[in-house]
Amino acid sequence: MEQKISKLITGLQHLGLPVSDLDETAAFYEGGGFETEFAMMNEQAREWIAFLRRDGLTAEAYENKKTTQKAGDWDHLALDVTDKEASLRWLRMRQHGGIHHV
Repeated sequence: MEQKISKLITGLQHLGLPVSDLDETAAFYEGGGFETEFAMMNEQAREWIAFLRRDGLTAEAYENKKTTQKAGDWDHLALDVTDKEASLRWLRMRQHGGIHHV
């Protein structure tokens, strides 16, 4: 029997923010009380990434100089789940596309 997705999701992992200037973005969020948990180079995408956290909310800002998005746009929402395989089955049964699973 299929599990309900509501039983599998335990919380918000992070919100993805494409930015044109990572240092400027980090300074903005740090001014709002966020702390930079860590920053690293994503070698595969050739982009710098910073994870900023405050009060249980994590924002993943990643530098993309070619982004066409406007200030305040976000491009993905990552969720914590209790069972990755069951969650993937739930998505596949609905033929949900556009999801990158890690």
